[in-house]
Amino acid sequence: MKKVIFGCMVLSLILLFPLMGVAQESELFRFSIVGSSDSYVDIKGVPGEPFSFSVGLFNPGNVARTNTIFLSDGYTADNGGTKILLPQEATRERTGRWMDFPESTVTLEPGEEKIIQITGVVPEDTNPGTHIAVLYLRSQEEQGQPSDPTKKGARFQINRVYSLSCAIVVRIQGEIGSEFQLGEHLGKKWVKDKDLVITFDVESTGNAYDYPDVSLEMFDEKNQSVYQVVKPLDIVYPQNAFQTDFLIPSDVYIAKRYAVLLTLRYGSEKEQYVSENYELDLSPKEVVMSRKASIKAEEMQKTYLVSDQTVLLFFAVCLVLILLIYLLLFRKRKKDKA
Repeated sequence: MKKVIFGCMVLSLILLFPLMGVAQESELFRFSIVGSSDSYVDIKGVPGEPFSFSVGLFNPGNVARTNTIFLSDGYTADNGGTKILLPQEATRERTGRWMDFPESTVTLEPGEEKIIQITGVVPEDTNPGTHIAVLYLRSQEEQGQPSDPTKKGARFQINRVYSLSCAIVVRIQGEIGSEFQLGEHLGKKWVKDKDLVITFDVESTGNAYDYPDVSLEMFDEKNQSVYQVVKPLDIVYPQNAFQTDFLIPSDVYIAKRYAVLLTLRYGSEKEQYVSENYELDLSPKEVVMSRKASIKAEEMQKTYLVSDQTVLLFFAVCLVLILLIYLLLFRKRKKDKA
């Protein structure tokens, strides 16, 4: 009887194991800006004059850790935000060159703290506006080679962080403002032959950073609106060009040609905007392919999607089976004694 119960307990643990996760500590130092509670460095610069700031690094873990810290220019990534560059790829052509700070590797023992001071000079010919560099912090874990077996496989750890970036904003007094342009052409690409992604170019031509919203609306051949979506972008740096995209659901592919209206709104109240009209052509093959992919995706969801209620029901059934086995064995033993 004990063997049966023990076997059932082992079986339950095996069934529960895929749902269990262990939170892992970050591989990064704890990062802070000395004398500031902001998440970025904010400097009021003057052309021709020096500036400086300090960052604090602290190892809160139980083992020694090594991180790499380096400077680069501020680049806008797809969908906004900061583009992460490897140290060997990092460029310092503009604001990054204002600071004399080479790439450095820092090792801290458990509980150790280190203050790093960074100095720079604003060039005399600098124009008014917002100028941005980025300070990057990367762990040794992130720098592992793909051939290293410890770096392979999916990472299911919770709160595992391998790199972070901190903007260094240098504001030069004068008239500043945001301004944007949309590209002349609309691109498209298929992801895994089932999802259509519309791509387009965005350029920030102003001298201040902004957080714009981009909206997309699609019209069919009868000029009826068939799809609308709005996407907020993260920070967009001044004097930066980048490409972003929209994932279009396959259930709207009912025509061969669509008119597409893109609108980018910016400014503190999103009161300014720029818009462009485009045409999106779909071949008959693409329309058929998208419909098949949509049907296949629905079938996959019906077949493989497991809800929380289903999981609870599964374990309830397992518990009932264990109790039934116990009762049957109890009755058998009682009958044998009789």
